[in-house]
Amino acid sequence: MVFKSKGTNNAKENGANAFVSVHINSAGNEDASGFTVLYKGNGTNADNNKALAESISANQTVMDIRGDGITERNGLRVLNEFSSTGPAVLIEVGFITNKSDVSKMSTQSNRIGKDIATGIYSYFNGGAPPLTPAIDSSLKGVKQ
Repeated sequence: MVFKSKGTNNAKENGANAFVSVHINSAGNEDASGFTVLYKGNGTNADNNKALAESISANQTVMDIRGDGITERNGLRVLNEFSSTGPAVLIEVGFITNKSDVSKMSTQSNRIGKDIATGIYSYFNGGAPPLTPAIDSSLKGVKQ
């Protein structure tokens, strides 16, 4: 059995700059849907937590955004354990109880993951990653 604190401890021990926990939501109502990012809105990194949440939500292109895309949620253990070290967010990609969300998560998971990565990159670097990676011209046989 893996406890949630193991993830945050691993992140701390390995010098992670941020902690991002990805989940799929559930509800008793099959109409509940959408992508949202939860963040801890109080404490040491409250502003950074919110900024990371906003960046990830703003870069999501596949899933419908739930509400304004971010939700302040204080008291979540997984966020409390890391947020004194750096920004921490919990992503609810969509609802397992909603057919449309399930379809998107099943068929476009790679794009959803790239959008999350773009949001993280944007938070740390002030913008989206380059569309074409730079090629090291010193490598033999590589043309620009």
